[in-house]
Amino acid sequence: MHPHLPEVLSSWKEIASYLGVSVRRAQQWETELGLPVERFSTEQRARISARRSEIDRWLRERTGPGSAGQPGGDVGLVQEQPSTPTAAAAAPARARLVTRGLRWMVALVAALSLAAAASLTWPLIRPASRAPASARIVDGELHALDASGRLVWRVTFPEGRARPPYFEAPLERAGLAWRTSTPLVQDIDGDGETEVLFVLNTNSADGASTGYQLICFGPDGTERWRYTPGRKTRWQDRQFDASYSIWWVLAPLSIDGQPRLLVSASNTFFPCQLSLLDATDGRLVGEYWHFGALLSGVVLDADGDGRPEVVVAGVNNPGPGNGSPAIVELKLPLPPPRPEVANVFDAPRPPEAAYVLFPPIDAFAQYPQPAAALWLRLDEWGRLQLGVSLGPHHQTKGTALYLLDPRLSVTDVRADDLLKSYHEDLRRSGQVDHALDEDEIQLWRTLRHFDAMPNANSPDVVSTWPRREASTRESSRAVRPRRGTR
Repeated sequence: MHPHLPEVLSSWKEIASYLGVSVRRAQQWETELGLPVERFSTEQRARISARRSEIDRWLRERTGPGSAGQPGGDVGLVQEQPSTPTAAAAAPARARLVTRGLRWMVALVAALSLAAAASLTWPLIRPASRAPASARIVDGELHALDASGRLVWRVTFPEGRARPPYFEAPLERAGLAWRTSTPLVQDIDGDGETEVLFVLNTNSADGASTGYQLICFGPDGTERWRYTPGRKTRWQDRQFDASYSIWWVLAPLSIDGQPRLLVSASNTFFPCQLSLLDATDGRLVGEYWHFGALLSGVVLDADGDGRPEVVVAGVNNPGPGNGSPAIVELKLPLPPPRPEVANVFDAPRPPEAAYVLFPPIDAFAQYPQPAAALWLRLDEWGRLQLGVSLGPHHQTKGTALYLLDPRLSVTDVRADDLLKSYHEDLRRSGQVDHALDEDEIQLWRTLRHFDAMPNANSPDVVSTWPRREASTRESSRAVRPRRGTR
């Protein structure tokens, strides 16, 4: 009985030694015959374990009651030649299945084939343990993994190799929805099955972007639907093609009892489309167009009327200039799309429930990159936490941290240490003529509320922002020219 082996066998070598077979044969039994082996994952790799008592029970079930006193017996089994002295001493109960076992396997395969011919689908015969639990990009393919980290299915794309998100981020609970830019494994349409929601981003053979698509896969890897955001449109004398980048997805949502998704995508930074999709088939059922990228969002009951709103944050900068960070509250569901409109900003436009612009920050104004509300989330008390900064590529420039109530009024604001350090570097180089103090930080509390979406680069808006006395030299403002974004 291998007294030197513990009850819990923690490697294939120990399991094979206990069975008196090779490691390869033991692994084959686990795959084909259900040898009871448990798998669990660590940060680095998957590990296995098996209990001797469970292996004994498994062997007894396949060799009949005459072998109850030993882990195997000799009914329908033959001894495999041991490969080591330890295996040789393992007693007669270490064996492999022969003719009778093979007949059983053939019968099982035939039964499953007949079931498939009778239109039994894979999800009906797939063990529950093999349902997708996570997904990731591996060598340009989408891989769905089960809870043990084993591959369930994989998908390649004729458009090209899939690229992972530029900034891999964990799933984040945001109001009534999950916010993610990575593959989302969730029952998004309420049908009781797990779907995999994935943003496909590929390049063509010549390196040009082919645009982004949102794809929904069923639990067996079958593509259920795909959605391509954006459309050709124009604004004033500018024209925009239909190549849009997806920033984020909010899912799953239930609006008036219907499964829905929210998708934010933009043509570079402007214009930006917020899409409301039917989660069952990917149809566009509502939309909102914005003067600049909407980079984050949460769903909540902002006004306490028992119905959800979506609060989205980003930047408003349609024309020349750096614009302003912005936050928008919209009623759900969003208005239905108007495909016949050549200019998506033409009236009539759906009204915003609330629209807020954030004041300029002197340190950010010296850099030719628009400051934006990059992230937005809810805390445990239902307050909105928001960060204004120059973008993920400029983390060393720091962040202005805001805390807002559901009515989008500031309850607190502060600068993180990186922003204080960046402002001090600008002061030493002569680009600003003052240190960052509490008086200036309190000026950041002065948000501007609008009844409808403004143009943050218009003179009417730019000229009205409050500034502290002598906050920035006129000469320093021209050190780095501001660059407009699309």
